[in-house]
Amino acid sequence: MPPPFPGTVWSNTTCPDGTNSDANAGTCDGHLRRQQVTGDHTGQNLSGVDWRLADIGPFASLTGANLSGVNLSGAFVVPPTSLSNANLSGANFTYAYLHQADFTGANLTGANLTGVTWVEVTCPDGTLSNTNGTSPQSCLGHL
Repeated sequence: MPPPFPGTVWSNTTCPDGTNSDANAGTCDGHLRRQQVTGDHTGQNLSGVDWRLADIGPFASLTGANLSGVNLSGAFVVPPTSLSNANLSGANFTYAYLHQADFTGANLTGANLTGVTWVEVTCPDGTLSNTNGTSPQSCLGHL
C-alpha cells in the first residue's frame, strides 16, 4: 500500500501523534493517529506525560491523579472524564478542547490555558463554565 501522502516533504515536522518526522525516517506516515486515553487512572502518578493532541475519554477517570507538567496541548477531553482533585499544576492545555470535563477541586496553578475551548466544564471551584458569568464560557477566574 502506498503512503497516504506521496511526495510530501515532512522535514522537521511535528506529526499528529506528537513525534517528529526527522525521528521517524523523515516521514509522518504511521504517526497520523491520535493517542486515546480511557479507563481508570485514579490516583496514578502521570506527571510529565505527553498527551499532546490526545483524545482523553470517553470514560476516563483521572481523579486525584498527579498530572503536574502534563502536556495536553491540542487534546480533546470528552465526556465523561473526571479530573477532580487532580494535580494539574504546570500543565499545558494550549488550544485544548474541554467538553463536560469535571475539574472539581483540581489544582491548575501555573497551567497554560491559552486558547482553551470550555464547553459545559465543571470548574475547580464547582461552578459550570457555561453558567458562571464568563464570556465566552470558561473557568478563568474560577480556578
